[in-house]
Amino acid sequence: MMLSNDDTFVDVLMATTAAPTFFPPYNIKDKGYFLNGGIHLNNPSLTAYDEAIIYGVKSEKISVLSLEVNTDSQMYDILRSRYQRWQVFLEDPIGFHDLKSIPDLLEIGNQYIEELYASDENPMNKLVESFDKVL
Repeated sequence: MMLSNDDTFVDVLMATTAAPTFFPPYNIKDKGYFLNGGIHLNNPSLTAYDEAIIYGVKSEKISVLSLEVNTDSQMYDILRSRYQRWQVFLEDPIGFHDLKSIPDLLEIGNQYIEELYASDENPMNKLVESFDKVL
C-alpha cells in the first residue's frame, strides 16, 4: 500500500490488521480493500525454516516444535521425524486479557508435558534425540 498524506494512522492500522477471522477487510477510500499480510504468509514455522536455510543452516540440522495447528502437513513433509506439534484443547475459551487464567494454563501445560513424558512414544525423548543426531 502506498501511503499518502491523506491516510490516517487509523486507516493504516485497520488495513494492516484486517484478518477475516477477526476483522473484516478494511476499505481505504480510492485505494480499495485491505487484508493483513498473514493471510498470505500464515505459516511462521515455515518462514523461520526458510530463513534458517537462507542463513546457511543445513536442513538436517533444523528441528521444529510447533504449538499451532495449521503448520502440520507442510512442515511434516519437510522435516519428517524432526517435526512435532504439541497441542492441548481447552474446555472453555479464555479471553485475551484474562490474566486470572494464567495459573490454570500453566497447570494444563504441566499436565500435558507429564503426559507426553509418560506416553509409550515419549515425544520428549524423540525431540531431544533429534538434536543429538545433528550435533
